[in-house]
Amino acid sequence: MLVLKKIAKFVSDWMALIVIAVAAMPLAMVPGAIFSVWHNISGAVLAAILNRFEIKDKSEK
Repeated sequence: MLVLKKIAKFVSDWMALIVIAVAAMPLAMVPGAIFSVWHNISGAVLAAILNRFEIKDKSEK
């Protein structure tokens, strides 16, 4: 049980540091948010484009 308490304290300390860092630098989240939006849009567009092509199985001749 003591090990679990130490692990919980360690995780709690890191979580507090992350919250402080995010609060101190809110602009640090902007690149991640932009990439997330780009990834969702570009993935959907690529899937729509590739969906138009027929996939040929190499085992069939």
